[in-house]
Order: sequence, then structure tokens, then C-alpha cells
Amino acid sequence: MRPMQIEYQNETFREIISEEFTSKKFDAYAYKERLRADAKERSGVTERFRDAIAESFEHVGDMASEVISKSAFGPSETDRKKLKISLLLNAVNSLKTKGRLDSDAQVVLLWKLPKSMASYVRILLKEFYTAIKNEIMECHAAVDLSDDVVDRIIDSSNREDDTNEDQY
Repeated sequence: MRPMQIEYQNETFREIISEEFTSKKFDAYAYKERLRADAKERSGVTERFRDAIAESFEHVGDMASEVISKSAFGPSETDRKKLKISLLLNAVNSLKTKGRLDSDAQVVLLWKLPKSMASYVRILLKEFYTAIKNEIMECHAAVDLSDDVVDRIIDSSNREDDTNEDQY
């Protein structure tokens, strides 16, 4: 009877213990992630990322021109200008209304273009938004710290805290 009682207790109470262990482990993980974010913030990653994004967005018109030049059709110079303005207007409108670049918008803004160009502009918008998103990811990858560097920063700050506590 005693072995069955022990087995029952192990099955019943082990779950509670493992839940507590998981909760503690999760709290430690969340704390470590907060430390990592703080270390990145202190090292200036956010500022460098903002600067890189601002510099990239100064050339967003060039990205629109590049998307149009890669298109299958070779529109005239005036049509290129109208397509570029349409792309930029749709991007600004999407950011203002939805807060993100959404190529699945119900209405596509056409600047001095016929309504028959709406589906063509929608395709170009998808390519344009993809180019912008790729640029943002490249900017982030260029300024982001690797996990090893962040871990070393955290470890060095922990060592400094330990030596400061020893002094007092």
C-alpha cells in the first residue's frame, strides 16, 4: 500500500512543483530579456537604428523609382512620375490610416492615372512595401548587437555590481 501511496503523491504533487519551477524559469527568462533590451538601449542601438532608418527613408523615392524601373512594362517618363507619386501617396495613406504598410488596402490612390491602372499599382505597391521592409530589416541587422556581445555586457555589469557590493 505504501508504494502506491508514494506513486499517487508523486503524480499528484509533481505537477504543482513543475509548474512552480516553470514559472520561476519563465520569470528568469523574462528578466534576462529585459536585461538584454536594457543593454542594447544603453549601448545606443536604438539611436543608431533611428538614424539608419531616417537616412534610408531619405531615399525612399529612389526605392520607388527602382521598383517601377524593374516592372515588366516600360512606361513613359510622365507615367513613371505618376506611378511614383501614386506609390508614395499610398504608402503615406497606409501609414496614416493603419499605422503600417498594408498592400491589401481596399482603395488604391491613383495620381492622374486611369482607374484601369489600379491593379497594376497594387502589384507595384506590394513590391515597393517589400523593398521598404527589407531595407528596415537590413538597417536593424546593421546596428543590432549580437547575442554574444549582449551577454558579455550583462556579465560585465553583473561583475561590476558584485565588486561594488564587496566594497561596502
